[in-house]
Amino acid sequence: MAETAAAPVRLRDGVRDPLLVFLGVRIGFSLLGFVATGVIASREGVPVVGGWPIEAVSAGWRLLLTASERQDAAWFLAIATRGYDAADGSAAFFPLYPLSIRVVAWLPGIGPLGAALLVSNACFAGALVMLHGLTRLEGMT
Repeated sequence: MAETAAAPVRLRDGVRDPLLVFLGVRIGFSLLGFVATGVIASREGVPVVGGWPIEAVSAGWRLLLTASERQDAAWFLAIATRGYDAADGSAAFFPLYPLSIRVVAWLPGIGPLGAALLVSNACFAGALVMLHGLTRLEGMT
């Protein structure tokens, strides 16, 4: 029996499926954050995490973006804007993500939160494409 030669694996062949997964996950998490911040009562005053003041929860489309400014994001934003501080426990966080935020935030019109969203979404999409490519290669062997 003659063996058929496998077609070469091209990156563009494996971009559509991971990007559809990316869009589904991002839309799902955005809606989850929108609903959760609307359902869960906010604390009185403006919470400050790691020295980074988090905007108060307010209804509207901005909630889709500011919902991601919770949890560890405030620590990374504080590190990206001010750097590490020995007294606040920020040394527990790795430096590559805050450094990437700082570099992207240099672009005009993008603040630290916008830069963090761009960096994290680009890394997530790239990781999905690479994982899809690796699984396709593994399936061929």
